[in-house]
Amino acid sequence: MEIYELDYVKDEVIQQLEAVPCWHRLRKINLEGDFPDDNGIVGENIAHLLHIAKRSPNFHELYIKSDLDFGRVLSSNIELGILLSSQIEILYFKTKDADCSLKDLVRIVDKLFSHSTSTPHLKQLTLNIDGHPDVWLTTRHLIRWLEKVFKRFQELIHFTLYCQYEEFLQDSPISLSELASESSVMSSLSRPRRIGSLSYRYKPHSLDIWL
Repeated sequence: MEIYELDYVKDEVIQQLEAVPCWHRLRKINLEGDFPDDNGIVGENIAHLLHIAKRSPNFHELYIKSDLDFGRVLSSNIELGILLSSQIEILYFKTKDADCSLKDLVRIVDKLFSHSTSTPHLKQLTLNIDGHPDVWLTTRHLIRWLEKVFKRFQELIHFTLYCQYEEFLQDSPISLSELASESSVMSSLSRPRRIGSLSYRYKPHSLDIWL
C-alpha cells in the first residue's frame, strides 16, 4: 500500500479505506511525507498510517520518503512508535529536500522506537541520506551514530547506509569505502555488542553491515 499526498485523493476513497476493518494480507506500506497544510503543519499521512497499521496484523515492512520536518513529527507519535516496535522487521528511510546527515536521521529513527519499553523487532534497516558528504561524512560521525543504531536495535541483522551523492563520492578522497576500510571503524562498532567480527561490504556511496 502507498500513502502519499492525500490532497489529490477523493474523500470518499479515504473513507472507504478507513472503513476496512482488517487488512489481513497487507505486509508493506510505502509512506511519503505530505506537504504542509494552510497552517504550515505536516503529518496528515501519519494518522492514516497508524489507522491502517493497527488493522494489519501482518504489516512488517515500512518504506518512508520524507524531509526532516515530517520525520520529526513521525518520531514524536508515541502510539505509532509503540506499534512499530512490535511489528516492523524492515525499515527503509530515505530523506528528500532535507540536507540531512546520518545524525539527523538516526535521531529520528531512534526517537520513534524509543517510545516502547520492549526491544524493537527490527531486523533490517536502510538509511538513505541526502546531505552533502562534505558536511557529515567523517570517521567520528560514522562510528558515533552507527553505534547508536546498534544499541537501539538489538535484533538487527542487516544495516545499509546510502549517500545520494554517488557521482561526487566516486572521485572524493573521503567516501564510505575509504572510511569503512579503516580497521578502527569496524573494530569500534564490534565492541558495544561484543561481536567477534562484522561482515560488511562497501562502495564509495554505500555501506552494508551484517551482524
